[in-house]
Amino acid sequence: MRAYLPGTTLAKALPKVPGLTEGQGNFFPPLDDMENLWLRANALVPFPGYSPPLLLLGGYALAAFSTDLADLRSAYKGVTKEELEVRVKRGERQDLEDVIYPILKSYREAMPTFFAPDHALVESLPRLTPEPGSTPDAVVASGIWNAPTSQGKITWEASTAPDLDHYDVRWSPGSTYSTDDESTIGNVAKDAPREFFTTQGLGLPGAVSVFKVYVVTETDNEKGSNTVKITRPV
Repeated sequence: MRAYLPGTTLAKALPKVPGLTEGQGNFFPPLDDMENLWLRANALVPFPGYSPPLLLLGGYALAAFSTDLADLRSAYKGVTKEELEVRVKRGERQDLEDVIYPILKSYREAMPTFFAPDHALVESLPRLTPEPGSTPDAVVASGIWNAPTSQGKITWEASTAPDLDHYDVRWSPGSTYSTDDESTIGNVAKDAPREFFTTQGLGLPGAVSVFKVYVVTETDNEKGSNTVKITRPV
């Protein structure tokens, strides 16, 4: 529009282009404004240097833009719906944990009354809580977008825990880390190089993904690092 209609009120009214990482509230108004301005540009009477309709590179027309904008609205609506579903499922999961925990506790207390203490079924009972032990200190982690591998790269300092078992690399969906939604995406042995490569949440240009590195001890005590945020370049 600046090329074909320089100095016009339409060109002066052009909105700022939203950033790819901005939320729905900041993303849609400029696109809505552009759709309306494009409609006005197409309605102008032809004059030297400009003949409507306004077409972009490759013959991209207003109708195509309007279709893409409608698809984007639908995609945002889908994301909002899925986020609500996650909150509901998380609540259901916590409700089940409240029901299951006392059952598991009763099971552990009952098993030794049916079998000898050294019976395999008794000795293999899983723990409900970590064994006594101190919580390890957290490590400091950092992350970058590694262009040569087209992956995010996470590195961290060595843990000082004397009973270190391994490191867990965990990811949380979205741009803000939530321990309620985190999931383990990899394990690194205590003696292995302290680095981890991943594309988790980084599939598209401009994507932002957040991670933590957990120190896990032999007694299953653990501590998470600072949040590592990696942005894939546009």
